[in-house]
Amino acid sequence: MDDGAVIRVRQHGNAKGPRVVMSHGNGFAMDGYYPMWRLLEERYEVVLFDLRSHGHNPFHGPHGHSISAFVDDIDRVLDELPKRWGQKTTIGAFHSVSAVSNLDLAVTRGWRWDALVVFDPPLAPGDGHPFQAAALDGEERLASWALRRPDRFQGPEELADMLSGAKTHYRWVPGAHLGMARAVLRPDEAADDWMLRCPRRMESAIYACNMDTTVWPRLGEIPGPLKFVGADPEPDDHLWPSVANRAIGEAFDHAYECIPDTNHLLQVEHPDLCFAAMESFLAENGINA
Repeated sequence: MDDGAVIRVRQHGNAKGPRVVMSHGNGFAMDGYYPMWRLLEERYEVVLFDLRSHGHNPFHGPHGHSISAFVDDIDRVLDELPKRWGQKTTIGAFHSVSAVSNLDLAVTRGWRWDALVVFDPPLAPGDGHPFQAAALDGEERLASWALRRPDRFQGPEELADMLSGAKTHYRWVPGAHLGMARAVLRPDEAADDWMLRCPRRMESAIYACNMDTTVWPRLGEIPGPLKFVGADPEPDDHLWPSVANRAIGEAFDHAYECIPDTNHLLQVEHPDLCFAAMESFLAENGINA
């Protein structure tokens, strides 16, 4: 990237198929989303990258760690992909803050995709919307939580146990908690333990800056094809993005689908249903693997 951060891009799947580019939510990493992206490998070229200072990427530090930097990074990755692996039909499939970053990119710099599917983006409503205060409060609470979360572990198994015991993560498919723990931790040989690849203060900073209310009112300007795949807003343990995505589905002409009995990590809760929601949308728009 222009500021020296390194983004490692990985190619999986069928190189002859349409290209699906994927990234993840704040504090997570793409290897942890394997339950879903494995389903694409037979028919699609699957291109994965982690957000800066996450996952496979080397630690870059807190300077410039922001959603605006994520937007710059995605823009640069999209410029580089056809140079490295050729020009072809390219679909985006992004979760949470990487989805927000793509929506920001679309309204501020222009449409870059043949189709884009965003999974439960935590997008704050515009001014005057009755849900805006709840959404902003939700991000403030997450920013505070992230500063207090444990950041060192004896191994991935310890974090996996914590994830599986969290009230919003119990729906994950078998093996996903350990897979995600391995994806977000790195060993610290000097301390003889494991630490978060994205430090908690940097995770907190992203929650704190995810309060831009100017993108939501401009969603109607995005030409698409664009689909919002939301978590279920009905269960008692639902988080605010599920409600926001339902409201987007009601207010704009873009496609919207709710995945029942899911929370924010819907791609590792019901990967088959998330894959089906994406594939049906692509077929409706004439994109077939």
